[in-house]
Parts: sequence; structure tokens; C-alpha cells
Amino acid sequence: MSKNGSADSKMVRHLIKQIEADLHRLDNDQALPTEQRYAEQLGVSNNTLRQALKVLEGKGLISRANANGTYSKKQRQHSRKRTRLGLLLTQHTVKHETGYTRLVYQGVANMALQQNCELVIASPTVRDDTAHREILYQLLDDSSIDGVIINCVSSRTLPKDLQKWDKPVCFIDHDGSVSSMDYIRADSYAGSQLAVTYLVKRGHQKIAYANYSKYLLNQSRLKGFQDALTEHDLPFHTSWHFQSPNVDHSSVIAQQYLNIEAQQRPTAIVAFSDHMAELIIRALQHHGISIPDDLEIVGFKGSYEDLPNNDINIPNIVFDWHKAGQLAVETMIERIQNPRNEGKQIFIKPRIVEPNNQFESN
Repeated sequence: MSKNGSADSKMVRHLIKQIEADLHRLDNDQALPTEQRYAEQLGVSNNTLRQALKVLEGKGLISRANANGTYSKKQRQHSRKRTRLGLLLTQHTVKHETGYTRLVYQGVANMALQQNCELVIASPTVRDDTAHREILYQLLDDSSIDGVIINCVSSRTLPKDLQKWDKPVCFIDHDGSVSSMDYIRADSYAGSQLAVTYLVKRGHQKIAYANYSKYLLNQSRLKGFQDALTEHDLPFHTSWHFQSPNVDHSSVIAQQYLNIEAQQRPTAIVAFSDHMAELIIRALQHHGISIPDDLEIVGFKGSYEDLPNNDINIPNIVFDWHKAGQLAVETMIERIQNPRNEGKQIFIKPRIVEPNNQFESN
């Protein structure tokens, strides 16, 4: 798609919005100005105006009144077309009964139903960045789709690659930084601060952080942890920043903990996810470490799919992912109806759920 083509398309779309606003002020079948006069009023060329009018005629909003280019409003009560949103999901999300992506999907679907939006759901058959991109590009190329919501594991560079399309895009749980895109994010920074504050209130002074490798590192979550330690006048030791190479090998963190002399070990850990916390706990229990008597761990609920038959009950930081899905739909509709160049960043606030299921707000 060329830059000129993208600019022309954007101008036509903006012009359509202007004309639709004029149509809503007219009575049914009332005539619009002649083509030449209307183009002058709108400050556009005749050719650009014709492109916009052709789209509106296809929608049933106007009809050709006579041969010299005068148009009239038609069937005003049925003029507004149904908004059509694309939704790109991680592989098999819709079929899963658990996990945060499932909650996102439910939130999107429920709000789309409330807002009378049509939802086009797409999901690759394999968990691969190339497969995600191919399906996403198809959604963006579909002229019948007004905007796209993306909730899948994808490259941080993806938002930049999507700027060539003049179509509203909203990312859910993505670390992109393109200012023209909309993002619905968990407030990971505040989540880490809440976890540290919770542990300090429980008397802990030596608190460690457990994360995956740099490839999966959530910088906001780590920064929130470090700043919270500073606020509580607690030290941050690099040897207490435990790391696992990937999701399924989090038990190596248990060994990193055991390698520290008993008197120097932290008494609590903030873990990247509940999945990670469970693997650490199971590994430590084999070495006689009692949870939470010897070591207390706080996880982040829903960072990965929930595990079946999970019998380990620990405090967890939680986010309302159902609400995130609802906000994504509301944000898309608002942007489609009122086009803007600048994107929005909306953060979902954290809460902590204790083993007795009592919630504490941040």
C-alpha cells in the first residue's frame, strides 16, 4: 500500500464521516447540494467527493436524484450500518475453558453483543508469529471490517508494521509503543508494588523477584518491584533476581534459591506468574522447604493458562481481563465513530487475592 494511496483512503474516510453528519440533519429524501457546490463547501476535489458518495450510495444512505449529480437521503431510519470488528486471538483460545485469554474473549463478545457489533473472530492453527501476521493482514485488508482487536502473543515490533493500514487497531496485553495505536494493558508496575506492599505488611524484609529470561522479561513489572523496595527502604540484591530460561523450566529458580546460604536467603518471592510459583514451590518442597513458613510466594494470576487440579493456594495479583475485553470494544467503537490520530493507553488496575479469597484493592 503506497503512502499516497493510504492518504487518499484516509481523506475519503474522513469525508464520509462529514457527509454522514450532514445526512443526519436532513429530512428523508431531502436533496443535497449539487456536486460542484458540495465539493467547494467541503474543500475537496470533485473526484474525492465522488469516491465518498459512491461508498455512501453502496450503504443505502443516498441515491442518485438526477443526472447532474444531485443526491438525496434515503431510508434515514436504516442509515447506520452495523459496526464490524475483527478479533485476532491466540491459538485455540475460544475452545479453552480457562486462562486469561478466554476471559478477554468473553469480554469482547459480550460487549460486542451489547453494542450490536458484528464480530469476525480469527485464530491461527499454530502458535507462530508468521501465522498470526498472515491472518491479521487479512483482517486489515478486509474493507468490510471497521477495526481490529488483537489479543495474542506477538512481536513487539508488530504495532509499527501495522501503521501502513489506515484502520483502527487495539492491542490487549501488548508492550508496543506506537502512539497512534490503542492499548488495553494490565498495570504490571502497580501489580508488583501491590505484591511488595502486601509482603512488607506481613513482616518480610528480604524479598526476591522471579522472572523468565530477558526474552520474556516484563520491564514494567520488574521496575515496579524495584521502586517498591526503594519506597520501603529495602535492598535489591542482583542475586535475588532469579531467572528461568522458559515457562516449563521454572524449577531452576528453586535451585538458584537453594544455592544461597540459608541465612542469606530471601523470605519471600514475587513470581512472574502463578504457573511459575507452582513449579518453584513443588521443586522446593522436595528439598524440605515449607511454604509459607520458610518462604512465602506471591504470583500473578492468569499470565498463562490456569493449571487443572491446582492444589497450591497462594496469594496472587489478579487483573479483570473480562473488563479489558469490554474496554477494547468500547475504545474501538469510539474511535470508529470519532476518528483520531493519537492512540490511548488504558490500564487495568491490580487486586490481590489471598488464599481465603479476600480481595484487597490497590
